[in-house]
Amino acid sequence: MMVRDLAARLPAMLLPRWLRFSSWPVWVEDVVVAIVRALDFPLEGSAWFDLPGPERMSHADFLARVAKSMGKDPRLVGVPVITPTLSSYWIALVTRADLALARELVQGLQSDLDPSGDIFWNEMGDEEPTPFQTSVYQALEDESAAEVPTPKLVARIRGRMRGGV
Repeated sequence: MMVRDLAARLPAMLLPRWLRFSSWPVWVEDVVVAIVRALDFPLEGSAWFDLPGPERMSHADFLARVAKSMGKDPRLVGVPVITPTLSSYWIALVTRADLALARELVQGLQSDLDPSGDIFWNEMGDEEPTPFQTSVYQALEDESAAEVPTPKLVARIRGRMRGGV
């Protein structure tokens, strides 16, 4: 929602330094599938797995690609002086996100977010994360639907479960 709002509403974006950092965006549908599939995962004790998306990208590239998917081409201008606090206020002003969420997001994006442990997708073998561009188009389509979760989303998730849960 935040990224969509920024991409849809701004013809130009001042990009603070922290948008140069990278992460592996993961589609929420993939997270749901991973949680459900993990219920049947054979473990003898506690464990944790990283759940990265399929592609590493900078946060600025993430914004630009979502904007392009929406038919927008905002001018992106890097600036070194916007503080995390000011960024949080701007996000809360321009998007539907509240200030507390914006603050937490900005704080969490001030370094590269790379997997550091076992990758869930490698353990599953038969499941891979959704390509970034596909997830963007699906999110935009789902957002415009009258019903949430959408029947298409439910069908996609069921199709990815063993036995069609």
